[in-house]
Amino acid sequence: EAFFTKPVSIPRLVDRLDELTHAQRTEPHRVVAVDDDPDQATWVKHTLEAAGIRIQTVLDPKDLLAAIHEHRPDVLVLDLHLESCSGIELAQVVRADSELSNIPILFLSTETELTHQAKALESGGDSFLTKPVDPMALISAVHGQARRIRSMRRNMNRDGLTGLNSHSALKQQLAREVARATRDQTVVSY
Repeated sequence: EAFFTKPVSIPRLVDRLDELTHAQRTEPHRVVAVDDDPDQATWVKHTLEAAGIRIQTVLDPKDLLAAIHEHRPDVLVLDLHLESCSGIELAQVVRADSELSNIPILFLSTETELTHQAKALESGGDSFLTKPVDPMALISAVHGQARRIRSMRRNMNRDGLTGLNSHSALKQQLAREVARATRDQTVVSY
């Protein structure tokens, strides 16, 4: 489940042990999937929900950015061929936004031409699965990408020496707590 090289970073070791021993408290992975075929979108939704993944499906690509900001996904699942635009164009829009650029993008498409798949990956995709896809392959790909990005976020928000939250992470957490207190009309501190 884990591998460390010597000298072992104690904060990294503790974080990994916490992950392994408190897995039941971990928030489910979140996904936003874009597919303009309602049947395919429903299949992806049911498949991922059955694996405990929270998913929001988007049928109209114009609604993607709103869905991302609302759902805060760990992974995006994009169809390559959409009616109003391509998955490549959507990936480029996401990659152009500095706040969203680190979200892993998994292409899920009927495209079998390797040059088109390679172009999708070059546009910012992290992996490519061909439809029809085995449900376990989809679930594994989503979980793998989500675990990787969560680990990266955790490492970016911690000081490597002390293991304490970084200045920017503390500011973000404070902003979230102030927003929540404002929304709930509660006190932030006493």
